[in-house]
Amino acid sequence: MRLTRRREQSTDRDSRPLSYHHRQLSSSTVIIIDSYHHRQLSSSTVIIIDSYHHRQLSSSTVIIIDSYHHRQLSSSTVIIIDSYHHRQLSSSTVIIIDSYHHRQLSSSTVIIIDSYHHRQLSSSTVIIIDSYHHRQLSSSTVIIIDSYHHRQLSSSTVIIIDSYHHRQLSSSTVIIIDSYHHRQLSSSTVIIIDSYHHRQLSSSTVIIIDSYHHRQLSSSTVIIIDSYHHRQLSSSIVIIIDSYHHR
Repeated sequence: MRLTRRREQSTDRDSRPLSYHHRQLSSSTVIIIDSYHHRQLSSSTVIIIDSYHHRQLSSSTVIIIDSYHHRQLSSSTVIIIDSYHHRQLSSSTVIIIDSYHHRQLSSSTVIIIDSYHHRQLSSSTVIIIDSYHHRQLSSSTVIIIDSYHHRQLSSSTVIIIDSYHHRQLSSSTVIIIDSYHHRQLSSSTVIIIDSYHHRQLSSSTVIIIDSYHHRQLSSSTVIIIDSYHHRQLSSSIVIIIDSYHHR
């Protein structure tokens, strides 16, 4: 598929370099570059830079900086700061703070609080609560509940239910179902299906398909394809491609 189109630069966003460029980052490097700049961060560093600035954070530090500020958090700390404040949470704590409040949750607890409330869930429980309700799910259960309903899925099952339906998928299966349909994919398969179609990809393949097309990428390859095109990137490289092109 030839990529000869050029998006018209009618807005500031369209004119930004990364809005139509992209580069393959080095193997074993997971990067999301901010919407204005893009640079390859050091190997084995997972970074999401805020939408205005970008700076390379220390190796082995996973950071999402809020959209206004940015500061390097301590090594081995995974943080998403709310859009208004930002503070460094304790080391080895993975937190997403709701958009209004922010508080440090207990160490080794991975939490996403709903946009209205926030409460600390039990240690070692990874939870995303729906935007209306929130309840603590059983320990060691990773759940994202759909925006209308919520139910506790079986222990050790990682599920994201589509925004309309919800059903418990088989244990040890990590699934994100598209926003219209939902079907149980094979066990031990991590899948995000595009918002229109859905098909079961090969086992042990982690895929995010673009919002229009979808195709099965090679096994053991983790890919996010841009929203217009999609092509299989080299194995063992984790890439997020810009929203227009990909290489």
